[in-house]
Amino acid sequence: MIEKANLLNDLDNLRNITMPTTANTYSLDDYPQLSIASYREYLRITKPDSLPVGYNYNGKAYRYNIDLLTTPCNYGHYRYWWSCPKCCKRVGVLYCAGIYVCRHCIGANYQTQLMQPWQRPDARMQAIRKRLGWQYGAYQRKPKGMHRATHKRLFLEYMDIEDSYLDRIRIIDELVKTS
Repeated sequence: MIEKANLLNDLDNLRNITMPTTANTYSLDDYPQLSIASYREYLRITKPDSLPVGYNYNGKAYRYNIDLLTTPCNYGHYRYWWSCPKCCKRVGVLYCAGIYVCRHCIGANYQTQLMQPWQRPDARMQAIRKRLGWQYGAYQRKPKGMHRATHKRLFLEYMDIEDSYLDRIRIIDELVKTS
């Protein structure tokens, strides 16, 4: 009974937490994760309505059940989902922020929302490099099968981001020289 009261108190405290404008973490990977996919075989055999979880977080022991939801698949059977203990949303992964909650409750609807503002251009440049199949170093050819217009758009976006980086470096150099 005391554990349940502590869990409800933790849920109330978590509801009052708001994500700061500049995130304190760099990635959702910084949070311990609980993926429904890791329980797939167990769920197929036992078909439970909830799963018990027990763990220690920051020296405090937690033990409670997390409800499960199901959706029918096209060819029979069911797909299992976690029901977030805080907001009751149907999710595939829960993240430990004291108790296990969804990424929406943490305040990170998307991975980029956890990035610092100065990290976003670099992440976008890496995504473009990956999509174009570029290794680090010199610019390379258009990937086979990619439309020229797509390649040109991505290349120009990459160049714009790179130019903005160079402009910032020039400004910093000028500030350093004048001081």
